[in-house]
Amino acid sequence: MRHKNGAHIFKKKEPIHIAFYKDGLIIQGYPFYKYSSREALQIIEDILDGYFPAILKHKYPEGTLFKLVVKVEEDFATSIMNSNKVNDVNNIEDRIFKPLSKEAFLNELPREVIKNGKIIPVREGIAQKIGHSSIKTTPDVII
Repeated sequence: MRHKNGAHIFKKKEPIHIAFYKDGLIIQGYPFYKYSSREALQIIEDILDGYFPAILKHKYPEGTLFKLVVKVEEDFATSIMNSNKVNDVNNIEDRIFKPLSKEAFLNELPREVIKNGKIIPVREGIAQKIGHSSIKTTPDVII
């Protein structure tokens, strides 16, 4: 809360992101923790028990909001290595926690898949669902 011209103004706090991967978790501003680590187990236990994670109490003594990022289909290292920004450590958190633009999201999807012998256009269908009118996707390379 801050004061402006004698009025109390509440400043909206931005949530911190917690990303869950196949092999561990990462909290924005903290290192990656494998699920087998003491830190990860404590974070998960605290959250499941309805408590604020102890690891965050020093940095956020009054608490903060969370935004969960679920990437349990990916392991952390592969996800980071697939990033085209891997050489810039500051951009690792951007890659993990920032949402993709509609076009970037569409480019992450296959153009089409084959199911039961039929070709199903994936990008086009999703683009229509999310209201993206012009599809400028990178072409798939078939070797």
